[in-house]
Amino acid sequence: MYYFKNRCQLFSIELLGSCLCIFYISSATAQEVINQSNMESITSNWECKWCPHEDEGAPQTKMEGGVGYVTDDSYKFGDYTGLNEKGAYLIGNMEYSSSDEENGYMDAEIYDIGLDSREVGAKTGKQGKVDVDLQYSELPKLNSDTAKTPYQGRDNQTLPLNWDSASNTQGMTELANSLRQVDLYTQRRTFLLAADYHQTKSLSYGLSFQRDTKEGYRSSGMALGDTFGTARSAILATPVDNVTDQGEAKVSYVKRRWQTALSYKFSNFKNDVDSVRWQNAFSLPTGVTEGQAGQEPDNTMQQLTLSGSYLFGQSTLASALLSYGRMEQNDDFLPYTINSSLSPSALPRTSLDGEVDIISVNLGVNSRLTNSFDIEAQYRQNEQDNNTPQATYNYVIADTTDTSVVPAADAETNLPYGFRHREILVEGRYRLKKPHKFGVGYKYETYDRTFQEVETTEENSLWGTYRNSVSKSWNWFLRLEA
Repeated sequence: MYYFKNRCQLFSIELLGSCLCIFYISSATAQEVINQSNMESITSNWECKWCPHEDEGAPQTKMEGGVGYVTDDSYKFGDYTGLNEKGAYLIGNMEYSSSDEENGYMDAEIYDIGLDSREVGAKTGKQGKVDVDLQYSELPKLNSDTAKTPYQGRDNQTLPLNWDSASNTQGMTELANSLRQVDLYTQRRTFLLAADYHQTKSLSYGLSFQRDTKEGYRSSGMALGDTFGTARSAILATPVDNVTDQGEAKVSYVKRRWQTALSYKFSNFKNDVDSVRWQNAFSLPTGVTEGQAGQEPDNTMQQLTLSGSYLFGQSTLASALLSYGRMEQNDDFLPYTINSSLSPSALPRTSLDGEVDIISVNLGVNSRLTNSFDIEAQYRQNEQDNNTPQATYNYVIADTTDTSVVPAADAETNLPYGFRHREILVEGRYRLKKPHKFGVGYKYETYDRTFQEVETTEENSLWGTYRNSVSKSWNWFLRLEA
C-alpha cells in the first residue's frame, strides 16, 4: 500500500506493510466448534503463522524514510526548517525503545536527519539507578537572502580598490557595479550530555553539560561622525561566531521528612568576533577613512546553591534556599579610535575587570494550625554587589575628528550599579463554613541602591481578602489593600 501526503509543499511516499493472519482448524475438531463449552480449549490451540509476536521487553523500532521535494526557492519558507531551496530532500525519522529489568532501558530517536533542523537523541540507564541522556539538534534562522553590500570580508570589511567616495549614495559611481548578495542567517547547534546516578534511595548525583554554537551573519548599523550634518552610517553584514557552555553538578539527599540539595552551575560565553572594522564609503566626515566597533565580550558566571525543606509533624513545612554567584567580564578594551590622525589620552585601564556578586536568600514557613486556619511567612533577599572598579574615560565619538576628544572636565566615569532587595511577608487564611474564606496579610519591602537616583525606598502593605465559591466552576473574591 502506498501512502501519499502533502504538507507545506513537501511530498513524501511511505511504504506500509500489512499482515495476513490465517488460522488452521483440523477436521477432527470442526464438529466440536458447535459445542460452546469446548470453545476455550479449541481457540487455545489456534496459531497465527504470519502475525508478529511482541515479546514482553523486546526492542521496538519505528522507521520512516523517503524523499521530499520543495517546488520553489523560498528563504523564509526554510526559516527554522532548512527547506529553503528548490529540490529533493532526504526524509528520515527513527524511534527505538527497549526495556527489561535486568539490562535496563534505552530510548533513541532521530528526526529530520536530511534537513538543517535535524534532531538526534538517546537516553539509556537502569530504572532507579542510573540515567544518561545525550541530545544533539540544529536550528536554522533565515532572515534575508536579498541583502546586498559592496563590502568584502568578515571582521575587517573593505571596499573595492576603484571605489569612488561621495557625500551620499547617489554620487558613488561604483556602487551598483560593486554590490554582491549576502545571506543574513544564523545556524544554532546544541549538544547536551546529562547523567543521574542514584547511589541509594535517598542519595543521588547529577551532572549535565550543554554547548550552544551560533554561526552566520546579521545586519548591524555602524556610524562615523560627531554631528548631524557630517555623520554617515552603513548597515553591514557582520559575522556571528560564538559559543556558550553551561553545566551543572548536583547532589541530593531525600528522607521521609526532609530533603536537601547542593548544586554548582557555570556558564561561559566566548565570542570569536571581538570587533568589526570597516572602510568609510562616504567622503564625510572629512579625514575619517575607517571605523571600528566592539562586539559582545566574553563573560563567565558561576553559582553555588543550597536548598532544603523539613516537615514538622503533619502540618508545618519549613523551606530554605541560599545562593551565591559571581559574574565576570574582563575582555581587553579596544582603543578609543583607530583614526591615526587623532591622539586621545591613554585608556585608564586595559579592561573593565567587571565583577558582580549575586546573593539570594529565600526562607519560608507554611503551617496549618487547625483544619480551618493556616499561616504563611516568608523572607526574601536578592542582592547584586557590583565590585567593578571605577575609572574616568576621555572618549572619542565614532572615530571622528579631533573636536570629538572630550576634555578632561567632561570625561565620563563608569557607574557600577548595584542593589539589595529585602522582603518580609506574613499572611493568615481562615476558612469559615463553605464557601467562605477570609485572609489578612502584611508585607514589608525595601530597596537599597548604589549609583542610582533614589538610594533607598521602603514600602509597607496591609491587605484583607474575602473569597466565595459560588459553584465548582465559579468563584469571586474581594481584596482591600493599603
